[in-house]
Amino acid sequence: DVLLKEIHHRIKNNLQLISSIIYIRMCSMDRNDVFHFLEETRQKIRSIALMHERLLQTESIHEVDARDYIVKLIDDMKATSFDRNSKIRIIEQIESHTLDLDTAINLGLILNELVTNAMKYAFADKESGTIEISLHKKDQVFEFRVADNGIGLPANILPGRSGTFGMQMLEIFTKQIHAEIVIHRNHGTAFHITFPQHG
Repeated sequence: DVLLKEIHHRIKNNLQLISSIIYIRMCSMDRNDVFHFLEETRQKIRSIALMHERLLQTESIHEVDARDYIVKLIDDMKATSFDRNSKIRIIEQIESHTLDLDTAINLGLILNELVTNAMKYAFADKESGTIEISLHKKDQVFEFRVADNGIGLPANILPGRSGTFGMQMLEIFTKQIHAEIVIHRNHGTAFHITFPQHG
């Protein structure tokens, strides 16, 4: 257990080092598409590093508490990605359940992708808005939902069928946890993701 804790500690530090190297390079770049891509990549790296950090702070070396991890990840995204004057609110309804290592990593990446996309596109013509994030468990199935009341996702944007980078990433992350995804497009956009309990 001590050895595994040390491994998690080293992984966390190495991921933070990679993030810092990317940041140093970004400081000399214009705010173009490459700059924003690198910033989104840094957020993905931070979400994985955070999971290893949570493992260091708990007795378990293989599992994390879903609420603890997701709420901390949301707080991290607010601190690093949200404009200080943003009028976009995030409402959380996260139940406390145990997630295994791989599920936690992929769920964090899914959350990062969906919230980042909502921040970039959902409120383009709106001064304010709301993003709702929830996680519930029924029997042995988790129900994860990220919804916004923005302008709505175009009908041609679908995981696995759309050529956008974000949708390609979303398809990869959901497949990793054997998840099914349904998109609702009424009064904004809602991603409803269900996946079985692992481990």
